[in-house]
Amino acid sequence: MTNQTPMKKIIYIAFSLIFIYSCNLSKKRNSNKDLVPQLIIQENYLPAKDNTPFTILNASIKKDFLTLTVQYGGGCKEHFFKIYSSGLFKKKSTPKLTLYLEHNFNEDFCKKLVVDTLVFNISKGRYESSDRIQKVEIEIDSYPTILEYIY
Repeated sequence: MTNQTPMKKIIYIAFSLIFIYSCNLSKKRNSNKDLVPQLIIQENYLPAKDNTPFTILNASIKKDFLTLTVQYGGGCKEHFFKIYSSGLFKKKSTPKLTLYLEHNFNEDFCKKLVVDTLVFNISKGRYESSDRIQKVEIEIDSYPTILEYIY
């Protein structure tokens, strides 16, 4: 019987360590979610006239995250992207929200063709209604495909 007591302690310690480690992983995942740039809702938003050229090659939505594959000229400095909306929904059977991607080229005049993947948290683009609608059509300016955002 005395041999079982140390074994129980080992099992208890092992499960405690696994539990503590799992909690730490959860905190790391949540902090990464906070690092993802947010959709910026700006009332009366007008698209930038001096937006640096880029092409959206692909777009997809998974949970609250919009992933864009973009192509642009540069390659010597870091480029910055932000995504905006006026917050006004086009009313139809499924509400539609238009998003605008803004590109700051950071005065990078290099000529390389860069392909980059951008991720944005678009949870601020949810349509609030008493109908319990949990779907929005997302239209991205200069991208031909309408995306479905289900939350």
